[in-house]
Amino acid sequence: SRVVTGAIRKIRKWEQMQLRYARGQTTDLTRVALAVDKDLMEYLVWRSYFIQRLIATEDRRPALYRALFRELGISRRSPDAAKKLREKIERCFSFSAYISLNVEMGVRDSIEVHQLTWCGTILLFGLFAV
Repeated sequence: SRVVTGAIRKIRKWEQMQLRYARGQTTDLTRVALAVDKDLMEYLVWRSYFIQRLIATEDRRPALYRALFRELGISRRSPDAAKKLREKIERCFSFSAYISLNVEMGVRDSIEVHQLTWCGTILLFGLFAV
């Protein structure tokens, strides 16, 4: 179907962006390439936004915030705890895998036919057959 094909195309694109991002982040040439590569720039903006929002969960979702520190092995009492958290997430987090998984779940949910739907369909076919 077109939805599945489009989702697969988008997921592949995100994986390519992740690989291009991971290849080299520090050279001046990379900065020039970013200015030209609109797809990679868009990907990095969304990745940065997501990480920023994730780190800003302290007030809204304190349990999640504590779990982040615990899972990443960072002491919250450290004076530069937020900086360490951001650096660790920047290094380890694959944004493309995260958004790909969410798209896959959304596509699966949209094409999966639930039992109630099957019952209704069979009932309608039964009524029309009579």
